[in-house]
Amino acid sequence: MISLKIDPAVNLPTDTSAAVHTDGLFGSKFIVLEPGAEEEDLESGEEITFTQDALVDSDLMELIISKGKAAQAKRKAAETANQAGN
Repeated sequence: MISLKIDPAVNLPTDTSAAVHTDGLFGSKFIVLEPGAEEEDLESGEEITFTQDALVDSDLMELIISKGKAAQAKRKAAETANQAGN
C-alpha cells in the first residue's frame, strides 16, 4: 500500500484510477492519476480503489519477446503461403 499527500485544492472524483508507470525499460517509477467522471470527489483519507501495479521488467521482456516470436511466425506463414501459391 502507498499513501499520497495531495493538495486539498485538487479535486479527484471517487472513480479516479492510479497506476504505477515506469520511465522507459529500466527507468524510475511514478504514479499516474486519471480522474474519473463521478460528480462526488474523494475525501481526505479515502482510498483510490481502481489501481494498477507497474509491469515487472521480466514480464515486459517476456511480452516483447512473445510479440517478436508471433510476428516472426506470421512472417514465415506468409512466406510459406506465397511459395505454395507460386
